[in-house]
Amino acid sequence: MKNSELKSIFFKLINNPNNKSILSNNSNFENISSNQLLSNFIPEQNNVKMNEISTNSAIIDINLNLDGPKIFINFYIDNSYNHIEYKKLFFLISLIASSISNQNLSKFIPGNLSFFIFTNNFTSLDFRSNLYDQKKIFRFLEKKKPDMAINISLSSNINKDNFIFIEKNMRSINKEITFLSKSLSNSKNILDSSYNFYYNAINFIRDTFLDSDDVKVTNSYGYFTPENHLKSYTKITTSNNVNLEKYSSKIDSCIQGAAIASEIEINVKNSHSNFSYHSNHELDNLFIHNINSVSKNNVSTKFLSDPHPMNDLSLILPTTTINANISFTQNDFTIPQSLGMTIIDLLNRKNSIYTKIKNKSYAILSYDEYYLHLSNMNSNKNFNFIENYE
Repeated sequence: MKNSELKSIFFKLINNPNNKSILSNNSNFENISSNQLLSNFIPEQNNVKMNEISTNSAIIDINLNLDGPKIFINFYIDNSYNHIEYKKLFFLISLIASSISNQNLSKFIPGNLSFFIFTNNFTSLDFRSNLYDQKKIFRFLEKKKPDMAINISLSSNINKDNFIFIEKNMRSINKEITFLSKSLSNSKNILDSSYNFYYNAINFIRDTFLDSDDVKVTNSYGYFTPENHLKSYTKITTSNNVNLEKYSSKIDSCIQGAAIASEIEINVKNSHSNFSYHSNHELDNLFIHNINSVSKNNVSTKFLSDPHPMNDLSLILPTTTINANISFTQNDFTIPQSLGMTIIDLLNRKNSIYTKIKNKSYAILSYDEYYLHLSNMNSNKNFNFIENYE
């Protein structure tokens, strides 16, 4: 069957009037979790499985034919959407999965799709750290052996008329900082004071940053854990070839000062992303073509300061990344439609574009090298008031 015919089937499935009716009624999304939404709308069939990883994180596996291409699709949803919009995005993703796996379409497009969905960049650092610590991501990639990756970053802060591909990536050091609680009645106040000391100390040392290094530091207050520890996040980023460890040490000095001033212990987990993103232009152009055919809008290319958290997959796989705004006020189905079209282009055995992309691509790192390097870049530090004064 021709690509145009397959895409026509997909369009009819995803543009079912009932889908837009569900989206337009906010009450459908009020008393249901994001993962429950996925469970409700992902069809119960042998070739589709959904695994809940954590709150607002899940993997959907669609096995159309294990002998066909294997594509890893990563949806990262930033924190610019409200809680109802989050759930609507999960619903849209479930529509893509259910439409692609429909028997009227799936029998013509053999392959395997893995949809990885996660939200909030800082929270995703926890998730990625656990994946590396437990070797889960390595085992997943080793088992699936995907052929290419599509990263989709969704934000309501992006101009809805523009879809932006990342051409290169910021290097970063991400710090998960845990202010450890003491068994005191006012421990939350102490932890808040310690965080404020740390936050203000960073503002004081910004004057020591060289303008030419183009280093940015962003903080997120985070949340209190069930053990009453305060967990916060700091990201140090640059687009230049500078020594980020030097700036990381400056931040660690601020953390140490907070530990001493507050007489508490602070744990720091570092997660690094030191490689540039390597865009696959053939895959970029395919996605751009499909977006333009759906939206009639021009695709703009721009350097972004907050890259997709899974862009390091470009070290081992042909990868494209798109950043977009989905507008629910306009029932905008551009991303679901263009993604479905791109999947059909890649999986249709009568289409040569998949082979063309694979033949022109090469891996910068092997799977073993990829995992080893990521493991080596994770570290833990403890700053303890008692240790400093013993």
